[in-house]
Amino acid sequence: MKRLTKNFENYKKSKILKVCLTILISFILIYEFQNEFKTLNFPQTLKILRNVENITIVIMFISGMTAISFLTLYDLTIKKYLSLNISYSKAFKIGWISGSINNFIGLGGLVGASLRTFLYEKEDVDTKTAIISNIYIVLSNITGLSILILLGFLKLYDFSPLLRNNKLYTIVLIGFVLYLPLYFLIDKIPVLKKKFLEGMEPVSLKFKLSMISSSILDWVMATLFFTGIIMFFSSNLTPKEIIPIYLVSITLGIISFLPSGLGSFDISAFAGLKLIGATSENALAGIMIYRLFYYIVPWTFSMLLFLSKLIQEKGKKKKDLRLANNKVESGELEFKILNPPFDKKLFNQLKEVSDEWLGKRKERDFSIGWFDESYLNRSPIAIIKKDDKIIAFANLMPLYDNQSMSIDLMRSKNDIPSGTMDALFIRLMEWSKSQGYTKYIVSTA
Repeated sequence: MKRLTKNFENYKKSKILKVCLTILISFILIYEFQNEFKTLNFPQTLKILRNVENITIVIMFISGMTAISFLTLYDLTIKKYLSLNISYSKAFKIGWISGSINNFIGLGGLVGASLRTFLYEKEDVDTKTAIISNIYIVLSNITGLSILILLGFLKLYDFSPLLRNNKLYTIVLIGFVLYLPLYFLIDKIPVLKKKFLEGMEPVSLKFKLSMISSSILDWVMATLFFTGIIMFFSSNLTPKEIIPIYLVSITLGIISFLPSGLGSFDISAFAGLKLIGATSENALAGIMIYRLFYYIVPWTFSMLLFLSKLIQEKGKKKKDLRLANNKVESGELEFKILNPPFDKKLFNQLKEVSDEWLGKRKERDFSIGWFDESYLNRSPIAIIKKDDKIIAFANLMPLYDNQSMSIDLMRSKNDIPSGTMDALFIRLMEWSKSQGYTKYIVSTA
């Protein structure tokens, strides 16, 4: 577990390099294309946007939401191949929220990964599986873009107008193409495996191909949405001309590590569109509409969903806790503190609860305590009983300062009444306070 967390943390390193790269790319783009904005008539751009008909706006909105929904394919694939115990509809919702929020904020996939882990854990997906899911989603995300860029080098569309006088673009695009074979070999090359996948089970070629297919569909939809928007404002342009502009611009946006590639994508796309025949005003109008319906609207929608879910859960937690406390008060649930030594009958009951809580997970995946009779016999155990059967327990470990009480193991059956564990936690705090303890520490087992 610690090794997986370490792998996940590798994505959060090299901040200084990323900042330097962001500054360098921004400087180059601003310096190179500063003259492109001198002829821009912004009031004319606003006039173009005001003249867009309502039905067209609705179509753009639906098209943008449809395109962004393909971000959920990664989570749907993960759900299938890792056999996550959640429904496809929940996997879709998690993929939508984490994907669109990450799409807007960016930062190399870290925001989406953190949010996805949080949402998975809310659906009782264990942290280890959530981290594995995120690692493969982050690693797979740009494989589809790599393939689309490769098709450009194979002359399906023409990069040459953009690459002719700019070696930086060429280097960036080649780098993205070279990522594709690295993706297939990442679990074969020892140094890469140790850095990203240490402690993880190898995955099948079929799984990798499925993730790549998800990425291809995701990037194709994003590319087509951008192309359609630009063609609406600049009908003289063709998809074969627009697609290379998008692919170059989005790669620069990705490596800038700025939220949604803000600035780096826009400057490059604006200059590229002018280069192939769009007016400044139409190019800017297209980029603004693309940003609105592919980034801002889905992000806003997802944030509302996410905040609504949090508010509902906080309200439900209070209600469940109140109900559980009422059940303890009425005697339907019984709270007790038991002192050692404990007999075999009690250990058998506790073992039954612990085994149900663990499920298919291995006991020693956890960092501090584990179910061991001699270990549990060292200190008091708190239990909650229903119908005279133990349904939850926690062991207490007074610390050496005689002021702090620690909970090491805290486990329950799967079908307990809502709020039971919260009630156990609160009762333990109250009991510890009554015994003179002033500090309360909770472990992770």
